[in-house]
Amino acid sequence: MERYKSIFNEDKELPKEFWHKFGKHLFADEPFKKPNDKDYEKNTREEDELYFSIRDWIKNSNETALSQLKSAIKDFKKLEPYSSSMLQPTTSNLYRAIQESDIEKKFNGNKSFKKTDFKHLLNNFYISKRKYDYKPYNYLQSWTISLENASDFIYSNYTIDFSLIIFTKFSKEELLFNPNFLNEFSYKFHKVEENEIVHIGNKPISVNLILLEDRYNKITE
Repeated sequence: MERYKSIFNEDKELPKEFWHKFGKHLFADEPFKKPNDKDYEKNTREEDELYFSIRDWIKNSNETALSQLKSAIKDFKKLEPYSSSMLQPTTSNLYRAIQESDIEKKFNGNKSFKKTDFKHLLNNFYISKRKYDYKPYNYLQSWTISLENASDFIYSNYTIDFSLIIFTKFSKEELLFNPNFLNEFSYKFHKVEENEIVHIGNKPISVNLILLEDRYNKITE
């Protein structure tokens, strides 16, 4: 429970027109606040629905959770200016681990790349010199503020020879959630901080590709 102490540090009291649906403070109920805490109040039915949409998205990430969160986006966006420590993204520079088939063309393993297509980024990462088109397969998708988190996801879930990381800078209107807030859920359910931000929309995105060094070294000219 100590993990929750900083969540409300930047939040404002909601405007009166929100009180009948969301109370004076968003999510000022358990697990984030206890009955003897300052500004504690029971969640409204509408607040519970918003809370469960986030919880189920992080816990399950299935079609039902996607539909629930998608239905809640409009309310979250209205509340974002007043609940920045929960709803406002900390950056718009984001990464996502993918498999190559998600990019504009299907690559033929390492034969599709030349080492001269990339330049050293930092540590064991190499970034493409040109951009590629990526079309999200869902209206809502998880991205991360952490290159290391994206790298860990590849090692845990994909085959290194056919996987990579994409990087782009979004407009803040396309994004939702403070990663520190979502970390409370990912730590609870998966025992890891994923540093996640949710991207909204499914139009093609111009991205740079990032290869891990293990993959980059397998490229033959």
